[in-house]
Amino acid sequence: MAEIADIEPILKQAAAELPGLQTRQEVETWWKKYYLTLGHRRLGQLLVGRSVDSILRGRGRGRGEAE
Repeated sequence: MAEIADIEPILKQAAAELPGLQTRQEVETWWKKYYLTLGHRRLGQLLVGRSVDSILRGRGRGRGEAE
């Protein structure tokens, strides 16, 4: 699994590009560009409006893991 320091700049870049997307094709291209690095969960969280900081804070606290 990638470390937060590795994905943070990529996640910020993806978040910055998102507001400029206007068509389904643009969103599909954006998704394909970042999918292998960030994964479907993080990209989905960006699409529904979660902030980069919120996504990074939630990292590593999956099912069954102690907080």
